[in-house]
Amino acid sequence: MHPEPIVINIKNLIKDFKNELKINYALLKTILSKDSIDALNRLKEAGEKSFKLSNETWAKIFYEFSACFKKESLKSKRKSILDALKNLWIGKIIDFAILTKTMNDEEAEKEVIEEAKAFERLKTYLLEIYF
Repeated sequence: MHPEPIVINIKNLIKDFKNELKINYALLKTILSKDSIDALNRLKEAGEKSFKLSNETWAKIFYEFSACFKKESLKSKRKSILDALKNLWIGKIIDFAILTKTMNDEEAEKEVIEEAKAFERLKTYLLEIYF
């Protein structure tokens, strides 16, 4: 059994991603490390052919958001944090869609496994910033 193909408009997703990035930029600068912000700045200029959010960068961003969310007690601020993360997750979906566009199911699954491995490799980073 194979998953159903999903049709997405990558150009529109990139446009929406960049717009939300601009809206959330001030908040992102308070949450993310300089390296993560630099990676997002590169995405601001990227088109479909150059849009790349590496697994390591994505894991680092996710971990930085996790640490920030844990430390924030205000419910309204936590919602803003999650909304900003949601847009960055869409950025990772864009990256995955572009990367796997011509892959079969098995090749795409290998990419998911590589992403999981990046989270494992950066677990010590999470432990450093989370506690």
